Amino acid sequence: MRRGVGVSGLHAQQQHKAAYEQAGAALNAELTASMKVQMEQFQHNLESFAVKHKKDIQNNAVFRAKFHAMCLTVGVDPLVSSKGVWASTLGVGDYYYELAVRTAEICITTRVLNGGILDVEECRQRLKRKRFTFTEDISHDDVLRAVEKLKVLQGGFRLVQLDKKTVIQSMPVELSRDQVTAMQLCEDNGILLKSKLASKTGWKKERVDAAVKFLLDYEMCWLDLQYAGGEPAYWILGLVKGAAAQDVT
Repeated sequence: MRRGVGVSGLHAQQQHKAAYEQAGAALNAELTASMKVQMEQFQHNLESFAVKHKKDIQNNAVFRAKFHAMCLTVGVDPLVSSKGVWASTLGVGDYYYELAVRTAEICITTRVLNGGILDVEECRQRLKRKRFTFTEDISHDDVLRAVEKLKVLQGGFRLVQLDKKTVIQSMPVELSRDQVTAMQLCEDNGILLKSKLASKTGWKKERVDAAVKFLLDYEMCWLDLQYAGGEPAYWILGLVKGAAAQDVT
């Protein structure tokens, strides 16, 4: 018959368990402290790198995007920092603040044409025509970051991802999946046809009509009754290349 562990055996097991837990906690604390030191050193090196390559970061869009990727690895966001090397020396936060303001201006002034839907690339082309304190070399990534900063204004600014394009929405209305799908089907030329929407999605007439009516009601598309083929066409001007290139102010 197997004998029990006994009181002394249980006590010994508890001591061993406590010793293992203590050793594990000590090892975890040591690893945490080591990682903290490494991260602090990496952040210090990143700041030194930023100072050394200040002009490249300010004036070269590709270099600036890679710099942001480096910052993410240590949890640094130079766009919102209000002190230290990022704001006082590098000026990156000031650049994106200026870019966000100019982006908002473009979205608002073109709203009469596109109903608050603007292709990011079209916005970038308009931004390149403006004079900036730091640089006119504005990348697609720069515009995306600027719009992300505009979200805090709660004025309807958000990014909408289509299949190939990303568009800026600057109207405080919520786009449904159906409305986004409708835009995806015409993102190449901006021409939306109800027959195409129905055939590509398999939706019934009521669902197609509802999706298009929303875009029309909020002036995100324009009705064309003289489109070739006889079927009414709906132009989403925010997706038409060059449609927002003219000054509308």
